[in-house]
Amino acid sequence: MKTKIRALLYCLFALLWSSGNNAQQKTDQNKVHEKSLIGIWDGTFKSSKNPLNKTWQIMRKSDGTFIKNEILMIKGRTQKINRKGTWWTKNGNYYEQYDSDENLQSKEYQLLTDQKILVISKDDGSVSVETKVK
Repeated sequence: MKTKIRALLYCLFALLWSSGNNAQQKTDQNKVHEKSLIGIWDGTFKSSKNPLNKTWQIMRKSDGTFIKNEILMIKGRTQKINRKGTWWTKNGNYYEQYDSDENLQSKEYQLLTDQKILVISKDDGSVSVETKVK
């Protein structure tokens, strides 16, 4: 079942990726889009402090936009969230700004390999890992 869901998400991302977003994005000179982070990534997070498990797939584009599909599992309940926004890196930090709100997600990141990223939230110190799909 998980394989079918991942395949479906992958097809959805591929379709969205190929159709693209033709709108020009205004870019700040200080915003850098780290080439090694561009592509489709699967992420996982399990909390030791609360009953939250989270998985996601994010497609980061070279124009600084992203699409993120999240699945949250809390005490046996599942919630799916689809988000869009902008991303950039600066001074060793990774930033996500969702289109739906003004909260800025700030994270430290470390490239473990060209296929794996370690991400540490600056908000709560939570640690997650992303693995490159494409």
